[in-house]
Amino acid sequence: MRLLEDPDNWVRRTAMRSLAELRVEEVIDRLIEMLDDPDKSVRIEAIEALGTLGMEEGLPPIIDRLSDEKPRVRRAAVVALTKISSPKALEALRLASKDEDWEVRLYAAEGVKQLESVAK
Repeated sequence: MRLLEDPDNWVRRTAMRSLAELRVEEVIDRLIEMLDDPDKSVRIEAIEALGTLGMEEGLPPIIDRLSDEKPRVRRAAVVALTKISSPKALEALRLASKDEDWEVRLYAAEGVKQLESVAK
């Protein structure tokens, strides 16, 4: 957890990934804070870690990232929402399927299909 405060972005990103893979749920609040980091790679890693944790608590802040200025961040948000696989993410994915970035639209459309099949 201390490594999340390291000044080196690579160290922080690696710590996020590791903690998420270890299912350390205590990291969720810190990950949510990191979604506002000025470095897009940190934002992406935080989104991916929240997706790996798969907790619905992460949905609202991930949905907020669908309006990020960087397409890679929006793509990561779509993938994380699909991973969490909550019906609560369905409307956000439908909106993302109209994104200006074609990859975001493609990933969102696939996410909608997956979540709709789970809901049936």
